[in-house]
Amino acid sequence: MVFNADRQRAFMVREVSSLTDAVQWPECPKCRTQMKLIRVHPDKPGHEMRTFKCQTCGEEKSELIRYK
Repeated sequence: MVFNADRQRAFMVREVSSLTDAVQWPECPKCRTQMKLIRVHPDKPGHEMRTFKCQTCGEEKSELIRYK
C-alpha cells in the first residue's frame, strides 16, 4: 500500500499484463458490496490511477495500476 500525501489517501499498486486484465471489481472494505469503477486517469508513465466507489455506503478506494 502506498500513501500519497497530496491526495490524503492510501491506495494499492497492482500490476497488469494487458488492458484485458485491467478491471477487477474490488469489494468494499466497509460493507463488502462490490464497488464500481468511477474514474480512471493517467499517472506516471506506464501507470494509471483507478478510483472505485461503493454504491451502498459511498466508500471510495483508489488503485495505482502498473502495466508490464
